[in-house]
Amino acid sequence: MNGDVTTTSSHSSSVPSTPRSRLDTLSRDELIYFVKKQVENVKLTKAENARLTEQIDAVTNALKENEALRSTIATLEEQAANLSSKPEQSQHEEISEVTSFQSVEDDKVSKEIFDEKVRRLVEIEKQNEELQCTVAELRSLLDDTNQELSAIKEKRNVENVFSLEMADYEKSVEKLQKDLKISKENYTTLNDELSKVRLELDAVREEKKRQSTNLGKMKTAIVKLKDVFKLSLFFYLVIYFNRKIRKTLEKRNASAAAEKEVQRLTKELDDLNIEREKEKLSLSSTIGESEEKVRQLEENVQSLNRQIVSLRGTKDSIQRQYEDLLQEHNTFKTRALYVLEQNKSSTSQTDEQVESLEETIRSQKKTLENVMQSQRILQDELVAERDHSVALSNKLREVEQQMNSVQEMHKKRLSEQRQQFELRLASEAKLNSDLVVQIDANLALHSKEKERLVRELSEEKQAAFQKIEDLKRNYEEERKKLLETKHVKVHPNVAVPSQSTQPVNDISSSYYQRPQSVTKSFGIGGEEDAGDKTLEEVLYGDDVSESSFPEQWGQLEEIINWEETARKAQKQLYNIRELLCESEATNARLMEQTKLLKEEIRRMERNGERIDHVANTEYLKNIIMKFIAPEKVDSEREQLIPVLATMLRLSSDELQLLNSVVQAEPVANNAKSSGWGSYLHRWSGIS
Repeated sequence: MNGDVTTTSSHSSSVPSTPRSRLDTLSRDELIYFVKKQVENVKLTKAENARLTEQIDAVTNALKENEALRSTIATLEEQAANLSSKPEQSQHEEISEVTSFQSVEDDKVSKEIFDEKVRRLVEIEKQNEELQCTVAELRSLLDDTNQELSAIKEKRNVENVFSLEMADYEKSVEKLQKDLKISKENYTTLNDELSKVRLELDAVREEKKRQSTNLGKMKTAIVKLKDVFKLSLFFYLVIYFNRKIRKTLEKRNASAAAEKEVQRLTKELDDLNIEREKEKLSLSSTIGESEEKVRQLEENVQSLNRQIVSLRGTKDSIQRQYEDLLQEHNTFKTRALYVLEQNKSSTSQTDEQVESLEETIRSQKKTLENVMQSQRILQDELVAERDHSVALSNKLREVEQQMNSVQEMHKKRLSEQRQQFELRLASEAKLNSDLVVQIDANLALHSKEKERLVRELSEEKQAAFQKIEDLKRNYEEERKKLLETKHVKVHPNVAVPSQSTQPVNDISSSYYQRPQSVTKSFGIGGEEDAGDKTLEEVLYGDDVSESSFPEQWGQLEEIINWEETARKAQKQLYNIRELLCESEATNARLMEQTKLLKEEIRRMERNGERIDHVANTEYLKNIIMKFIAPEKVDSEREQLIPVLATMLRLSSDELQLLNSVVQAEPVANNAKSSGWGSYLHRWSGIS
């Protein structure tokens, strides 16, 4: 039984105490193994409890039998007391009779009486010894059954306490694991929502930048189109774009308010994360303290078990001393009888020996009383230790209740904060959706306005080209008319100077040169050649008036005006061409920006998937160490490349780099080195 108690105590003390930090660091397989181990321990404790209940039933039956034996022992003790009183009276009577017979010197009668008394005394002593032996056996049986019963009760109490503690501990571990999972899920959802809000905010910022760039471009286009369009169209565009600018400013203010709100929400989320970490630390500290108390209780229980074992040892030693004293008492009785037989003649010596024997009996009884007193003291100490262990278990339950209440409060606070954040995020999402709808509407309006402007500009360009063609045609007709009039006006006897020195398309030719006042008014200048003069100039000199060719000069003014309009139309066409080039450049830039944004979104998605895969850092560490270490099997690194690609979400270039590293191909811009540093140097291109 003692061995069973010690085994159960050692089994209960061998239950692993897993702190919260250790549970966090355990992997899924280790957690499953730990749960299976705890289930096996619970099954073992249940089987042990069933076995103990069977033993307790057997002990209760034995107790019933012991009660019957106690009744018989009580009757036997009464008989033994009666018998023990009778031999003492008979001894005194025999001593008195012996003395009387010695005084009378009646040897024969005294011998016969003495022989009868001695025979009676021997028979009574034999009966007394037999009764004492039976009493001792029954007492030993009773003590053994009491010891077994107390051991079984203690064992059952210990098992019940440990089973309750294990059940409470398992429940607390399950609750903490559930709370940890819920908190992790809440944290991931909040992080996802925060990332979504940040992405939406970045999109709004990009849209704002794009709108600002579009506004700048539209402003420049308005400045460039001032000379092309009419004044009414210009004012209309100014009013329209002022409205657009006002709307964009309002949207910018709304986006700035949304940014402030998002910053405030992120700040509150950071504060909540800090508070949550503090509460985690406090919970871990309380769990550590409770585990420390449990460990102390286990140590106290172990010390109590050791004290019980030592008390049982002392009880066994006291029982052995009691048996030795009984044996000495029996030997003393035999020696007393022997002394009485040897010393029949000397009564004084027998009296002294009887007194000495009685003194020894009294001393032995005192020692027995002392031993029983010490046993009672030890039993009282054992009861006190049990009460102390019960008080410690009550304190442990109170601490667990406090911890459960703290966890409930923490759950309530987290649920309230989560609801508040969900409401705020819903409002922010609605506001962002409204902003996105407005921005899309503005983009559609801008695109329509741009198409309309491009269409109008193309129509005006075609009209300008048509006007230029008409002007060229009119110019050629007027030129032909002037040539005809010139040939008609010239005198046939005057030699006409050669016109090969002047180009045909030169409007300010010396033949059609106006007077100085007219040329200055129209800004047409040119030096006259000495040989190229008309007949009127040769005859009249510089007195030729403007009225000599009124029709020709009017036609020249019209030609010059048409030429100016054609030049202006060419400038307008040039400006329109520049606007088209700039719009194409902005479209190309926007396409590049969209490509960059798509690449950034893909990179962020890969980062998210990479974070999900890299959550199991132990597995990733093992794979990297296998990849770095020398190959134990052929093509081991080639087999590890797909695993690294899925966990780290590598791109095609990075996969090609890893394949080149595995196949020992020379990689561009990588230094050649040996050892693990070379692999790490080759991995510098991995993102």
